[in-house]
Amino acid sequence: MIPTLKRCCCFGLKNGCVFIGCLYGVKAVLMALVASFSAYEGHINARKAETEDYRRLNTAIEITSIIMAVFKGAEIVSNILLLKGVFDSKPKLIFPWMVLCTIDLIFSSFLFVSAVVLAVYIEFDSDYIWTHFAEPINIGMNIYFHLVVHSYYKQVKSIAPGVTETVPRQQSALSVVKPYPSLPSTPLTQYLLQVPNLPPIHYPTQKKQKKPDNDNRTEHLGSTISWVETI
Repeated sequence: MIPTLKRCCCFGLKNGCVFIGCLYGVKAVLMALVASFSAYEGHINARKAETEDYRRLNTAIEITSIIMAVFKGAEIVSNILLLKGVFDSKPKLIFPWMVLCTIDLIFSSFLFVSAVVLAVYIEFDSDYIWTHFAEPINIGMNIYFHLVVHSYYKQVKSIAPGVTETVPRQQSALSVVKPYPSLPSTPLTQYLLQVPNLPPIHYPTQKKQKKPDNDNRTEHLGSTISWVETI
């Protein structure tokens, strides 16, 4: 089981992955340029070789440099995908970087072991002295940075499972609210249409007021006139 880290030196995992992507991106660009120049130089020397052995040696250097340049080009793409995956929180874009870093770690280990075997059992060549010191540092950096990226990969994958679902979907307020327990389980429309059977309402009968007779009005008017005349 691969151990997981919580920080990258004095940075968090996300900032550490950004630093790793930038550092390894610049390193891949420089190594691709060196490999391209080495392939071109091996091609020129192979054409100018005077002996068959020297021509084969330069042809091997040319082919090896071309393979190295292609691999470093793939590393440039993987570092770009790493930065894109870190900023967008997409673990699928981070995975190619871990694969190429593992291949680079295996190649660096093989190169270091070959240099040690060459120095001990065959002869010590001062031209390969850098391999004895640079490759252990490169191997240690690859292991540590691979752990950092792998830890962030697991963290993002646990927060955002899948590829497209990076953020959990938001639920509407209506889907969260539970129905009131006293209401029936029937739909709201049926509940509103159910009108209870109420008893009929009896209103009290109103008595009709009798209109005054015209005869009484005339008698009252005549008595009023006679009273005025006496005065």
